[in-house]
Amino acid sequence: MNLTEYTQPALLVSSIAALHVFKPLGITPVAVAGHSLGEYSALVAAGEWLIVRRCRSCRSEVAIWPKRFRRDGARRRASWLKADMVKEVCRDASSVGVVAAANFNSPGQVVIAGEKAAVERAIELAKAKGM
Repeated sequence: MNLTEYTQPALLVSSIAALHVFKPLGITPVAVAGHSLGEYSALVAAGEWLIVRRCRSCRSEVAIWPKRFRRDGARRRASWLKADMVKEVCRDASSVGVVAAANFNSPGQVVIAGEKAAVERAIELAKAKGM
């Protein structure tokens, strides 16, 4: 459960399960909001099944790229680094490939994404700075 690929779907399912527990009790949200993964729970609570459409869209988006442009991508969370430090390690790692800050979750947590080799290099540099 420590891997994002398992935690995030489990969180989504538990959020939706909680929603279904409240519905028979007549408790329905009047407004919903979510950040990052929470956005999907909010969409489901709002009655939108856009998640499936989004996933299909992402799959088809990748499929239309010519094979020579497809790259092995990666995404990692950088904890305990300030935004400027994350930008610095991404800039330094860009000599290996494409990498950038993709999501500023909180002052102490930034997600970086890009080509796998560049992301790995950025993580090495971040660890050297105390990640």
